[in-house]
Amino acid sequence: MVARTVDQYGTAIIFKNNKPRYEIRVFDDAETDETASDEDVLDISKKLLKRNAAVYKELAK
Repeated sequence: MVARTVDQYGTAIIFKNNKPRYEIRVFDDAETDETASDEDVLDISKKLLKRNAAVYKELAK
């Protein structure tokens, strides 16, 4: 039943205790959906480092 739903809609969410727990999707789509360019990753990393600089300095002690 889940496989048919994924085939029809491309993804299925399975709930546990009324909370989304699992995401099932077509395997061929997984690689393209999860790929980010190196530039995007570096930009996000720089933003996080800047935003949390004080925390990182405290942890480095």
